[in-house]
Amino acid sequence: ALISATRYDHGFESHYVLGNLALLQNNRKEFLHEMRIALQIAPTGDVYTILNEIQRLRLGKRNWTNLIPQQRTKIAAMAVDYLTTIHRWRAALNIWNAMDCRGYDAKPCRQMAMDLVNSLCNQAIKKEGINQMRLTLAMYKVWNHSIKHNLVHGPLARIGEVSNGNFNHSWIWQIFGWGAVGVSPRIILGAGPQHANAVRIHLNGYEPSHLQLFDQWVWVAPGMRYQIQFSSRRLGYSKQTGVVLAVSMANGKVLCTIPAVLHQQWRQNRCAFTVSKNQSLVLLSFNYVRPLGQVPMRGSFDLAHVSLRRISIN
Repeated sequence: ALISATRYDHGFESHYVLGNLALLQNNRKEFLHEMRIALQIAPTGDVYTILNEIQRLRLGKRNWTNLIPQQRTKIAAMAVDYLTTIHRWRAALNIWNAMDCRGYDAKPCRQMAMDLVNSLCNQAIKKEGINQMRLTLAMYKVWNHSIKHNLVHGPLARIGEVSNGNFNHSWIWQIFGWGAVGVSPRIILGAGPQHANAVRIHLNGYEPSHLQLFDQWVWVAPGMRYQIQFSSRRLGYSKQTGVVLAVSMANGKVLCTIPAVLHQQWRQNRCAFTVSKNQSLVLLSFNYVRPLGQVPMRGSFDLAHVSLRRISIN
């Protein structure tokens, strides 16, 4: 009767009910057929319910891609969001690669890219070796594709480079640019050395003894040696210190820490580190760490010209 009814009612509910009936009858092929049609015409409020039903079959990534209607970009974005939430990033990546985002699809495609990149990064920092490298490469491909197609705005990501090290772009997140954590930084145009931009941080003296300021993940080559450097200065006459840049790997191992020299004139700070052979990501994290016996820091300081370069291993 249900099959007969769909001849007259081609709506979402008919196909959804038929799909569930096929599932009860253990008819996988018919279930997928009906759910594919249902997704093509489903109200957005019902999409996650359908995706939950489909997930019960533990489909492979290609089956997921065949199910998602590419012409309904918002549905595809919801599918990517759902799949990344349940850590099915390979299926989510496959859906993304099959998409052909146009200008009018920019908003859902942008959300799709951000969900996917965040998921890939969260997975990558938990892995090591070739698995981390593959996840990191996929993450960068999604990001750079989004930049080239004007879905998001910012610099292209490249291996061994700090993204937005001169603070010329807006802060989107900490993966491909700086992400503020415990403060609200201000970008001061032309305030840095050679009229570059600078980021200004103000501390009021009531912050905790250890405060994460801002950070970003950077893609690096395993086993290679790098030098990180940045410029710093203080505003006013306070001689308090405690601003530190820490470079650490995804497994939490700290590779180097650089206390920022805070004078009224700009000073450079640098250190060198070697990446472990099984790691492809490092975290650059600016922090305030109050030195033992020092009163809490009050006042403002500027940071500029954060850069990374590969150097030879001695």
